Amino acid sequence: MASGSTRRTPRSAGRDSGPRTAPGVRAARLLKELIGHQLLLLRTKQQLDEQQASDAWRELVRRQLRKDREDRKRKGQPRLPGRMTVVHPVTLQRLYSELEQPDAELGSDRQALVEAVAHLCVEPPFRGYIPGSLAGELKKAGQLLPPSRTAGGGGWAGKKELEAATSAALRAADRLNDADVSLSQVYITRGCEERLARRLLTGLAQANRAPRVELVLGEPGTGKTSLLWNLTTRLTGRSSLPDPQGGEDGETRDGAPRVHCQPLLLRADDLLLPHETTDLLTLFDGLLHQPTYRASVIVLLDSVDVLLADDHGRAVCRELVDCCAEHGVPLVISCRTRDQDLLYDVLGTTPSAVQELGDFRFGGEVEHAVDAYCAHYYRDQTAARRREAYDAVIGAAVRGLPMREVVARPLTLRMLFEVYAPQVPTTEIDAAGLYDAYWTKRVAGDRRHGSAGIVDADDLSPAAEGVARIMLRDGGVAVTSAHAVRLLGTAAPRPLPVTAPAALTALHRRNVLTGSEGHDGSSTRFFHQTLYEYAAGRCLVSLVNARHQPEIFEQLGRRLEATPDDCVP
Repeated sequence: MASGSTRRTPRSAGRDSGPRTAPGVRAARLLKELIGHQLLLLRTKQQLDEQQASDAWRELVRRQLRKDREDRKRKGQPRLPGRMTVVHPVTLQRLYSELEQPDAELGSDRQALVEAVAHLCVEPPFRGYIPGSLAGELKKAGQLLPPSRTAGGGGWAGKKELEAATSAALRAADRLNDADVSLSQVYITRGCEERLARRLLTGLAQANRAPRVELVLGEPGTGKTSLLWNLTTRLTGRSSLPDPQGGEDGETRDGAPRVHCQPLLLRADDLLLPHETTDLLTLFDGLLHQPTYRASVIVLLDSVDVLLADDHGRAVCRELVDCCAEHGVPLVISCRTRDQDLLYDVLGTTPSAVQELGDFRFGGEVEHAVDAYCAHYYRDQTAARRREAYDAVIGAAVRGLPMREVVARPLTLRMLFEVYAPQVPTTEIDAAGLYDAYWTKRVAGDRRHGSAGIVDADDLSPAAEGVARIMLRDGGVAVTSAHAVRLLGTAAPRPLPVTAPAALTALHRRNVLTGSEGHDGSSTRFFHQTLYEYAAGRCLVSLVNARHQPEIFEQLGRRLEATPDDCVP
C-alpha cells in the first residue's frame, strides 16, 4: 500500500496471509499493535497521560497524512481522492470493525490513514523504537485488500450523509427553543438574501467557472446562521442562471444547460467530527468526481470561526476552500467579525463579495421582528395582550433603556420572548441579565413557554457546565454524545442530580443542547455558541467556588497572555 505501489487483487490473499487469517483481520491486528506501541512511547518518553498521548498521536497522524499527500504530489503520483481530515477514536473503531469483516475492503481515505500510521514508525519520536517489520507487514496486509469505492473513492457513496448533515443543520436552525415556534415563522428578511442567491446561481452550470467565495461577517448573535438557513432554503431546487458575457445590449451569451441547485449547508464543527463512514470533507471530495453533482452544488459553511482557533481547524478549513476552488464550487462562509483576519489568511485570496450583517434596524426590522414574535409567542392570548407586550418592548427600546440592545440583536430578542412569554417582558433587563434569566428558566429548571409551572425540577447546571468544560478542553463547540457521556461525571463541577445519559437527554429536551439524543458517534452542541461561552464561564466560577481553586483564573490569565486570540470578548 506504499505510495506508488500496485495493490494486489483479492485472489492472492490466500497465498500471502495464510490459510486461516483473512488479510483484513491481520491488518486490523497489526494496526492496533502499531498504534498501541506509538501511544505507549508517547506516554513514557514524553510523560503524557492517556488523553494527552491520544491527542498528540492524532496530531502526528494528521501531519503525516498531509506529508504523504505532498510527497505523492512531488513525485508526480496521482493524488488519492480521499481527504481524511478527522482522526477520531470513533474513526479507528469503525476501521477495525470494517477490516474484520469477511468481505473487507479498503477505501482510499482508509488506505491513506493506514499508510500514515506505518510511515510514522520511521519518524520522530518513534524512529528506532518500533521494529520496521511491523510497518512492512501492515503494508503487505493492506495490499491484499481490494480497493473500495466508498467514501473518498470518487463515487456517489456518502451523498446521503452529506444530505443528512444539511438536513440536521437546517432543523437545528429552524427549531427555536420551543417546538411550537420556528425560525420560518419569525424570520425577518435582511434585504440581501435574494441578491446573494442570484450571484451564486449565476453561471453555476458552466464547466470552467471561476472559484467564488462569499463572506458573511457579523458579531455573535446578529443572525449569520439564520441567514445561511434562509439562503439554503431559497437555493434548494432553484435553476442556475446564465452568466452574461458583457455585451452592450446585456444579452446572455452563455449556452450552458440549466441545472437545479443542491446547496450543502455545513456547520463548521461538523467537519471536526467523524460520521457514519468517514469525515464530511472526505465524502464531499469523493462526490466532486461526479460531474452532475459538481455542476449543481453550492457549499454554505456556517461559523467558520470555530475552525480558526488552532492549526488543525485552519488546515481543515483550508482543505475545504482548496477543494471548492479546485472544482469551481461556489462557497459561502459565515464568520465572526473579529476573526476575519484569520479567515483571510486561510483563504489566501480576496473574497468575491463580503456581506456585513449587523443588528436589526429601528424603523422597520425591529418593529417587524417584535410583531412576529408577539404573534407567535402570544398566539393563545388576546389581541390586547399581544399589543401590550409589543408596546412594552418597543417602548422600552425607544426610550433607550438597556432593552434597546437586547431588542436590536436577533439572538437576544429571541431569548427575551423565550424567557418571559406569556408574561409581558420586564423593561429593565440587559443582555447579561437575560442570559442569567434564560439559565434559570431552562437549565436550573424546565419552565416551558405556555406552561403554568415547572415541567422538570432537576437543576442541570452541573451537567451543562460539565459539557461546556469538555468542549473547552477539546477546543471545539461540539462533542460526540458518547464522549460527553463518558466524561460528564468527572467534568461536572458539582455532582449530577441524575445519570450522565439522563442529564444529556434532558438538556436536549429542554433545547439547551441540540443534535441527536443518541449516545453514539452523533454530535452534541449548545443551541448557540454564546450560550456555550456563558456556560464555560459559569463552570470556571463553579470550580473556584466548589473546589477552592483560585489558581484557575491565574492560569487563564497566563493562557490569554500567551494566546490572545483565544479571548472571546
